[in-house]
Parts: sequence; structure tokens; C-alpha cells
Amino acid sequence: MRFVPAPLTKPPSKVYMGENILTSDFLEWIQPDNRWTILHYAHSGVAHVNAIGIAFEPGESVLFPPASRCAHARVGAGTGHWYATFDLPGDLEEQEALPIHFTLETEWQERFVDVGSRNVRGVWRGKAFVWDMLCHISQPRAFASGDERLRQAEAWIRANISRPFPVSALEGELGVPSRTLLRLFRTGHGTTTKGYVLEIRTREATKLLLETNLSVKAVAAKVGVPDLQQFNKLIRTSTGLSPRALRKTQTVEGHRSALPFP
Repeated sequence: MRFVPAPLTKPPSKVYMGENILTSDFLEWIQPDNRWTILHYAHSGVAHVNAIGIAFEPGESVLFPPASRCAHARVGAGTGHWYATFDLPGDLEEQEALPIHFTLETEWQERFVDVGSRNVRGVWRGKAFVWDMLCHISQPRAFASGDERLRQAEAWIRANISRPFPVSALEGELGVPSRTLLRLFRTGHGTTTKGYVLEIRTREATKLLLETNLSVKAVAAKVGVPDLQQFNKLIRTSTGLSPRALRKTQTVEGHRSALPFP
């Protein structure tokens, strides 16, 4: 499970909650610098938080931190989710760790739906619920850690994602031993170095499949997986669908929905 640091010493001063639907098959946005968003899904799909790919099911939630590049795509017919967007004005020197992907207990899911459905009649309900929920899902700060070497590795991977490369290439490019990189990625992302690379490739491939008319072969080449059998396995593992089946979930209009908050 992946975590991000968050200042929880004060409750949110602004909260927006409500219901929304994904009217296009793929939506991408950048979170404002001072806003966090949690989406509680009633449908299946794939979300991305920066380079992290997340396959979610109905009843699961995804946290989108400030200034992060975000996206979500539906898998199959029908969409629906409840959102909570808020600020966290707490002390940055004292932070806890929040999970990016989590499943709330049934009673918490019911509260999320209830408050999200009627928050327009009482903003205080949203503030109370979000503060209570964040404290409930938080973990000690040690669960979320950062390292400059990890950020450099992430940047190199993103810059070279369009070409095939062995994970061992990072050791030569960055001067960081493979074992150290493995430890950094396990700590920072909860996955291996190879797993992170696959997440980046999957995210870019999903976007290209749903937003462009490029052939599957062309998309595979652009994300550094020219072997079509390997590419098909990559997409199917992440979404449960083949590249062609995933592309067929697009709406005819290709309409892009609004951001999931006011």
C-alpha cells in the first residue's frame, strides 16, 4: 500500500462533497496546490496518481494529493462516484501518512454516500466527516518517506518510457546500486523498480488507447513495449481487458467530464 504525508494537526477549513459521474472514458487533471480529493467509486476502473497506476473496484477509494497529475478511466459500462475535496491547513512540520488507495468499512462507505448526497444543505457535515475519516485511515509519518535519489530515478524513467530499457540501466545512468533502487522503490511506492516502470508504461498506454486513434501497435511502441503479446499482457493485467477491448469502452461522443469538484 502506498502512502503520502499530510498535515493533520488541524481540520479542513474548506470542504466540497457531492456526487458525480464519469461522462467520458478517460479524464485527466492536475490537482490545485492546496486541494486534496478523495473519490469513492461505485464502478470499476483504473486511476493514476502521478506515475502510480491503481485498479479500483466498486466500494474502493482513491486519494489525489495536491499538485499531483491525476487521471481515472472506467472499465465496463456505467459510472458513479462520490467526491470529497478539501484543504489541510495543519502544521507541515507534523504530518501523518495517508493511503492513496484504500477500502473503507461498510459503515464509513455509507456515511460517505450520505454526507456526499446532502452536503449542499450543511457544509459543516462535510468538514466533520472528512476530518473524522482522515484520522481513521491515517498511519504514522514513517509510512511515507522520500529520497532525492528516488525522485531522480522517477524522472529518468518518465523521460525514457518510450524506449525499452532494462532496470539495470538505471544503475549506470544514476550511479545508484540496483539493490538501493529496489529499497527506495519499495519504501516510496510499495513496489519493485520493475513494477514502477510497468506502472508508468500502463498509465501512458491507457491514456493513448482512450484518447487517440493510434493503432495498438503504435501505442505499444510509444510506451516502450513493442512486443504486442507482452503489451497485451501488460494492459490485461492492469485493467482486466485487452487493449482493443479497453478502447471499445470509449463513448461515441468522446465527451470529457468536468473536474470532480467545484
